[in-house]
Amino acid sequence: MEITELKQAYSIPHMLRVYGIEPNRNGFINCLNHTDKNASMKVYEKKLKCFSACQCSWDIIDLCAHIHNETDTKAVLRQIHSDLGLTYSEQNKPDTERLNRLKREREEKERTARIKNARTRCRTDLHRKAWEFCKRTTEITDELIKQQRIKQRCEEWLDKEVSKWR
Repeated sequence: MEITELKQAYSIPHMLRVYGIEPNRNGFINCLNHTDKNASMKVYEKKLKCFSACQCSWDIIDLCAHIHNETDTKAVLRQIHSDLGLTYSEQNKPDTERLNRLKREREEKERTARIKNARTRCRTDLHRKAWEFCKRTTEITDELIKQQRIKQRCEEWLDKEVSKWR
């Protein structure tokens, strides 16, 4: 795979997982360029950005080069292919079969997550609508009961008044 294909196919969070680095809940990691007390490097989809003194910005190629302490581009490409389990040839022929399989797996995971989120939203919406319907029905029922009681009391009062006059 060439550099552009690698950058399009793999994200920074994926590469960090490959190297065993987990961002914190805010999406920050300790900067790999200097020592940090607090995490100062923000993890974006396609880049890393340090908000501390060094102000460095890396893509997946720079990340791998820094982790493996490599400066030669071909050596970095070989190392990335090795880390991802891809085959690398000097002619830069892409391992399209593995890439397509990985892409299908990623798309399937995303599709499954979207379906799960849609189901959750649907259940939540249905629950909310059912609750509103029950509430409205209860209010209507309560109103009818109140009206029925008022009507019954009025009739009882009227019967008492009429019986007084007889």
